[in-house]
Amino acid sequence: MMNKKKWTSLKGWLFKQGYTVIYKAWRMYLKYFGRSTQGAQVVVKCADKYLLVKSIYRDTYSFPGGYRKRGESAKQNAIRELFEETGLFIEEERLELSFENSFKFGRSMCRDSIFYIELDFIELESIRCDDSEIESIKFFSLEELPSLMLDPIVANFFKLSKAPRETKKCYAN
Repeated sequence: MMNKKKWTSLKGWLFKQGYTVIYKAWRMYLKYFGRSTQGAQVVVKCADKYLLVKSIYRDTYSFPGGYRKRGESAKQNAIRELFEETGLFIEEERLELSFENSFKFGRSMCRDSIFYIELDFIELESIRCDDSEIESIKFFSLEELPSLMLDPIVANFFKLSKAPRETKKCYAN
């Protein structure tokens, strides 16, 4: 498990509070004034465990991901967000589109592309938290998921998943 440093300094605490306020303001804007958004998330599986992140401004665990930048494809968005939040870099051709998730949030229409990748090998030392957004990064087994507060997209992924894929071994240094 990779945990981000606790927000022990006044500067760190103020930054976290500011980030949380901005995030909540953005969500209120989307809910009441509407704007279509697109994003991508990446399901990373390794040795029967799934990589989940917990951001500093939400109480739930989610897949690495975020909003799409103008001009980005869904795959480019997924690769960028995975790298920004975890330090993992993957090639575009290895990503498999798992499903599209569309939902209405107030007056906004939100659409996320959910990608899947199963890794053969991860050097756990290369995984790192994005200090500005991520509180913790951890691999969880399916048995551990019911005890977690999960983002609705994560919960939907496991409900919609077909038969489990063949698992490859993941070796950590």
